[in-house]
Amino acid sequence: MPSEHRRQASCGTQLLSRYDQGHRLNRAEIIRQSQHVEVWNASRPGGRHANIFEPFHQVSVEYPCLGLWQDGDFITLNHAEAPLNASDRFDPYAPLIIDDAVTAHAGRRDEASNALTSYYSIKNDIAAIYEGQKFISRDSPQPLWASLGHNLRLARSRAGSTSIKILHTCNEDDPAAKIQGVRLQLNIDWPRSGEEFSIKYFFSYDEWTSQVLKSEEGQLWRRDYVDAAIGDSNRAVVHRRIELFYAPWEEGLSREEREVPNYEKRLFKTGRNFDYKAVLDRKLRTVATSKLPADAYCNICSDDFGPQKAAVKLPCNDQHIICRPCVYNSILERSPTEAFCPYCRSPYFTENEITDLTYSLHNGTFYNHKDFTPAENFQRSCSDLDKFLATHLGDPDLPPTHTENFNRELIPYSYHNSNPHMLFDIWLNLAVLDSELDYTDDGAYYCTLYPEWIFTMQKMEAMCRDLTNTNAGHTLSVIYTTFARKFQIEFAKECLQGKSLTGAEYHEICENIMYGDLEPPEDLYRPGYAQFLDRSWHRTLQFLRLRCCECNTEDLQPVQEWSEAQLLQGRRHWHGDREFYNPKIYDELFLQRTGEETLGPEKVKEKQKRKKKEKVVSRSSRSPTSPPKNSFAGIKKRVLGRRRRRKKTL
Repeated sequence: MPSEHRRQASCGTQLLSRYDQGHRLNRAEIIRQSQHVEVWNASRPGGRHANIFEPFHQVSVEYPCLGLWQDGDFITLNHAEAPLNASDRFDPYAPLIIDDAVTAHAGRRDEASNALTSYYSIKNDIAAIYEGQKFISRDSPQPLWASLGHNLRLARSRAGSTSIKILHTCNEDDPAAKIQGVRLQLNIDWPRSGEEFSIKYFFSYDEWTSQVLKSEEGQLWRRDYVDAAIGDSNRAVVHRRIELFYAPWEEGLSREEREVPNYEKRLFKTGRNFDYKAVLDRKLRTVATSKLPADAYCNICSDDFGPQKAAVKLPCNDQHIICRPCVYNSILERSPTEAFCPYCRSPYFTENEITDLTYSLHNGTFYNHKDFTPAENFQRSCSDLDKFLATHLGDPDLPPTHTENFNRELIPYSYHNSNPHMLFDIWLNLAVLDSELDYTDDGAYYCTLYPEWIFTMQKMEAMCRDLTNTNAGHTLSVIYTTFARKFQIEFAKECLQGKSLTGAEYHEICENIMYGDLEPPEDLYRPGYAQFLDRSWHRTLQFLRLRCCECNTEDLQPVQEWSEAQLLQGRRHWHGDREFYNPKIYDELFLQRTGEETLGPEKVKEKQKRKKKEKVVSRSSRSPTSPPKNSFAGIKKRVLGRRRRRKKTL
């Protein structure tokens, strides 16, 4: 029988929304992840994990920056600079599912999420060394490599940002297109003092490797550049492709140079076909060559039928026969929605089959694919969560995060926050899985390893608890707006306290939010962190709407009899390789098994007053002059009292 507390919660009271502390399980998870962040940061002094709430200097690398191209230059991106092991891996820029818009919404295509940046804390002792020094211009007699090193070190001594743009050049007559020179542009900005500095360099390849890279060994910008140049990580490959896609292609570039992006695509492994063949093989019927006329041939490719060109009957008509390779090729050249019979133009696939192929489903259930990495398969599994916003563009004159662009459901969904701990637990699970997008070895770009991740967890846990539970519930747009507005203000406030933001900048952010602009300022978060947060909020809210399932409690003992370990394991379950949640198990785990934590603040205060009164009563039972029993004075008094009593008896 449900408790009185649970009955009140189900009736829509605001009791559960006024917790004065988080749930012990959520607190334990925050502590565990915080310790993991601190251990990782302690092992990597300086660099990307610098505290963003305090003054810092950001260094970003852009490669290949075709904006540096000059008339007469010949650029090179192939041979030694081809993405590392490209022939053994699939193109990370290719869509994860056929619906490319959904892939783009998953955060794989935007420039910020694939930026190559490093962060340096501002240290007073280093700032004192460079106090009063000036940047070295090109007119200086110092070697260019020494000038570059000095300017970079001086830039990092103050809060601000540095952009390093790099482009490789080669000789026109070199068939191997080996690197012969390196163009570099340095843009430095110190916003606090209003100072800016920009300079361009050109290094020979020998000077670049023996002087510049050697002198900057150990610096994180150098590691970012090397990663981008060889395409070691998926992030670096996507970064290169974005740079090439948005490059200012000048009229003077040759045809070969214009084909650089397409050339790079061809270097990667091919054959990831989204299981077209598996679906088609169930629909196509092979025709024996002996049953066909001797001169029969395929009307598409004009080749004779045979072992390599097996004849198949199309689903629409037994008389419509072409070779199997032509069927496959026609689908690869088009999408499943545009693949049709060449005779009668009947579609190859039904609507359900098209949906399954588009979103990598099998009879409506998602399964991981062996050709994708675990990180890619997770992103593919979220296609149902990303699909709504990606396929309903809304008002193009409004930002994507605008309320009117978010709340576009045909049937409005209302969420009742009767269990705020469940809301936080679901958000945390999706955010942690999403942060491991690149699966690089060092984890330098995992959002859950940034120091601000600890702050993010704490504020999200508090915001989930503060979201009121009303009878009418909340639309998803209201919840999203609440999260985005509150978190951005709290984050900016923390930056103000840490002095990475000025008072004027903080008030400008708050003023923009008051006018309904939820787009964060460009420099408030690390590149990609705003997109990470936005994606986690959207996915969490769609998860609540689409992934509710109570099938794992059917035909089993009541959840009230489950152990805590069973509840923890069963709060989320799987259909195929897609995760679902059970609200009944969440209620039992987070509401019924908590004790004091599920009490409202009035009852908690009442209990605290009762304990305090009991302590006062226990103290008043002693005489005013009696010292505490276990204190030194109390022990001394008892010992002396026993001695006096012994003397009296003697």
